[in-house]
Amino acid sequence: MPKMQETSTLLDKLIAPLKPLILRSNKTRNCPVLEDEKWITTGLLRVLSSESSSRGFLQQLSDQFQMIIPGSSFFKTLRSVRRLDFCQQLNEAFAQSCKSPKADPLAGFASLRKYDIYAGDGHYRAAATHDKKIGDKKYAVGHFYTLNLRTNRLTHLDSMVEEPGRKKEHDMHLLKRMSIKQLRQGAPKGRKVLYVWDKAGIDLHQWFKWKKGSAIYFLSLEKENMKLTTMGFTEFDLNASINAGVLADELVGSGNGALIRRIKYQCPDSGKVFYFITNVMDVEPGLLAQLYKMRWNIEKVFDELKTKLVEKKAWASTTVARNTQANFTCLLHNLMVSLEEELSENSDLCDKREITRRKNRHKELIQRVKESGKQLPLAQQIVPRATQRTLRFIRWLRNHCWIQASWPQAQTALKRIYATC
Repeated sequence: MPKMQETSTLLDKLIAPLKPLILRSNKTRNCPVLEDEKWITTGLLRVLSSESSSRGFLQQLSDQFQMIIPGSSFFKTLRSVRRLDFCQQLNEAFAQSCKSPKADPLAGFASLRKYDIYAGDGHYRAAATHDKKIGDKKYAVGHFYTLNLRTNRLTHLDSMVEEPGRKKEHDMHLLKRMSIKQLRQGAPKGRKVLYVWDKAGIDLHQWFKWKKGSAIYFLSLEKENMKLTTMGFTEFDLNASINAGVLADELVGSGNGALIRRIKYQCPDSGKVFYFITNVMDVEPGLLAQLYKMRWNIEKVFDELKTKLVEKKAWASTTVARNTQANFTCLLHNLMVSLEEELSENSDLCDKREITRRKNRHKELIQRVKESGKQLPLAQQIVPRATQRTLRFIRWLRNHCWIQASWPQAQTALKRIYATC
């Protein structure tokens, strides 16, 4: 994680990790009306603001920050391809720089050390106010995102392409139009990239090509109609805690000749049986089952964006503006994660109540499984980290950024909030 410099306000502290990245960016330009760094700050405040309309936000910005930005200028910058590239570059560089082994829940598993691991999925927000109706309705705006399961940082892949008849773009269609560079997300040569996707992301032949040519792998659930043929079995240690719940580990084939792995797994808590498929051959089957369970983390982040940040509606109608909004949203989430990590590590200023609640819930799970005569897999015995920020934290950040509280004042307020609210 980049070292944060001494800053004067909470907002300064929040955006401090971006300053060296902005200086190194090749996408910046001299824009006297709304310079790039100020534009980034404005976009982050727009996501953080509870104002439902952009014009209401601009008035709030004028009233509380004395930042007078004409609506025409703000909406024009949202439509700028150069600004979108700048914002996307900034978020990707920041997300890739956040690598803390201490915060990595998968750091202790040797078989995963060569893998960057991402959960991927689509997410919708409501149409913009000025979107045109098609027929008698407006359609929601869809985007695809990935969440790094090691660092909890969010990245925007692209918006969904509007197809004839307003049919939702298929996940694999989006992945196929991504470049290898985009899919590898900055991974250096020799490092493997694993995508944990739901069943919509299955195309065995395409994943075979990506694995052979670019070390890009997949993990998903088996579709009911896949008609896979068992070709053999993979040996695994039935008695190892990491494989608890694994019933079978097979090599299966499909009609197009691709050989993959199918893992039959029974959840020790619910008793439900799952069939996972993957082209990863060098990771324990129980650990792969746990990675798919962790795919739910991206859904929790989507809930944070929609419910706690109230990012329910598109700001504008153009594809560029929508993608810019999505990148601002990712950037704010990633900055919040970094700020919370720093507060916890450097000041012992963490939400102890939330941590205790999470630990107690985990203890209840372990006890419930034990009473049923089963064993919780080793990877699931680790107390899960907080995937989304608490509403207390987000309210504190929103309120104290808007009143331009100093960093010491904001810390004092957060201690009080964690102690009393």
